[in-house]
Amino acid sequence: MTVTFAAKAQNGSVVAQSSVETTGGIGGYADAIYGFKQGDKITITGHASKLLSSLLIKSPGNRVLGRLKDLKKINYTFVMPVDDSVIFHFVSDRGGSNKISFVISKEAGATTH
Repeated sequence: MTVTFAAKAQNGSVVAQSSVETTGGIGGYADAIYGFKQGDKITITGHASKLLSSLLIKSPGNRVLGRLKDLKKINYTFVMPVDDSVIFHFVSDRGGSNKISFVISKEAGATTH
């Protein structure tokens, strides 16, 4: 089972300030999905109540944009390669549910059209 949130990124620096909770059990996961434009500089910061085995950041076509392992504190920045949605896939490393609080912010990229 997965918990999924979806939103389109708005102009401004903070895109989301939210939390998700993983499904129970080792390997339980939760997803958060947001849309961005090519060239946007995206930063996710936050913390989990229990250890995460991984945070996988990918586009819907499974193009990996970032991968973090064995963490409770989250701080990662990347630049969007194309206009697309981004899936933030949190995977728990402990039994029971895991609450992850996070802030996603962006700096708009330069447009060259």
